[in-house]
Amino acid sequence: MASNIVRAKWRDARLFSVLLTGTGTASISGPDAHLFTLTDNDTGDYTLTASTAFAEPPFVVALSNTTSVTCYQVAPTSTVINVKARTIAASPAAADAVFQLLIYGCQLPSEVKDVSSNSLRSKWGNPRIHHLILTGTGTAALSGLDADLYTLVDNGTGDYSLTAVTPFAEPPFVSAISLTTDIVAFQVTPTSTVVRVKGMSVADSPAAADAVFHITIYGAQLLSTSAIV
Repeated sequence: MASNIVRAKWRDARLFSVLLTGTGTASISGPDAHLFTLTDNDTGDYTLTASTAFAEPPFVVALSNTTSVTCYQVAPTSTVINVKARTIAASPAAADAVFQLLIYGCQLPSEVKDVSSNSLRSKWGNPRIHHLILTGTGTAALSGLDADLYTLVDNGTGDYSLTAVTPFAEPPFVSAISLTTDIVAFQVTPTSTVVRVKGMSVADSPAAADAVFHITIYGAQLLSTSAIV
């Protein structure tokens, strides 16, 4: 329903979405990139500084879009977010990567107070948060609250494509967490229509592997007859 509101602790809470490209000349893009500056500290080591400080340290999710690279440290303060990455191998080493960052917090000035009427703001005018369960073992299948909003294609071992019935206004933020022992989500590449998820074993010699994922997708769907309004 149009009246649905996500409640939050902060009176002016917001969700920020930023794409961090660490390969080549490091840069940031995405809906909220203009609210942060980026410093490339070293290989696989990046710092984002908020142009307006947060009321308190924000919650940050960083997911790598680069094959065989994982986010292993996200340390936020009220102003600075530090992101580091390394390879998944027998001897992990620092490595440049591409990340999707979802930052949840409240920028100053704000009243930090738990009030039932608080709502969570987003840049998009038609934001959606979808939750799916992707079962890649056996016959690949989707379930969960919003499974009917996507179709699934099993591309091969540990490689899945989800196509949104209603396209997003721009690429959404996607978080994929594996429920299967020794399996990691190592690539989530979204477009305005397709989200691609890959999994691999965590071992001395990582290999593609089927898995079960919990997937959260945050973005703005284009208005259409099939969109939820």
